[in-house]
Amino acid sequence: MSAQKPGSGRLLAEGQRYETGARILDDFFTPAWRNIPPGFASAAGKDFAQLCVEHCYADAWARDTIDRKTRSIITLSALAAMGCTEELKMHVRVALSIGHTPDDIVEFLIQLIPYVGVPRMVQAMRCAGEVLAQAAQTELNK
Repeated sequence: MSAQKPGSGRLLAEGQRYETGARILDDFFTPAWRNIPPGFASAAGKDFAQLCVEHCYADAWARDTIDRKTRSIITLSALAAMGCTEELKMHVRVALSIGHTPDDIVEFLIQLIPYVGVPRMVQAMRCAGEVLAQAAQTELNK
C-alpha cells in the first residue's frame, strides 16, 4: 500500500502515524496529554500509549471521510454503550471543544436509551453531567 497524505481517507505510512495522532490529541486536550503518567513510564507502558495514539487517533480520527463532530457522536455512543465512564468523560470534553453543545450531548444519550437501555444511559448521563457541570462552572469563572 502506498503512503497517503494524512487525512486522505487512506491508512497513513508507518512513520506518520504517531505524530498525526499526537497533533489531533493536542487539538483536543492541549499538549498537556503528553505528560506521561507513572504507569506508562516503563517500555511496555510507552508502547501501550503509542498503540493508543496511533490506533485511535491516527488510524481513525485523522481520516477526512467523516468530520470530527460526527466521529465524536460515534465515539460517545460507543463509550456510553460499553460503560467506559472515564473515557466517556474525556470524550464529552472533546465533544464540547469541537463545537457540540451540552444539549447535543444529552440528546445523543437520549437517542441511545431505547437501543442500549436505561441503566447504562443513566450511568452515561451521570458521567456527562459531571463534565457538563465542570464546563459550566469554568464558563462562569471566566
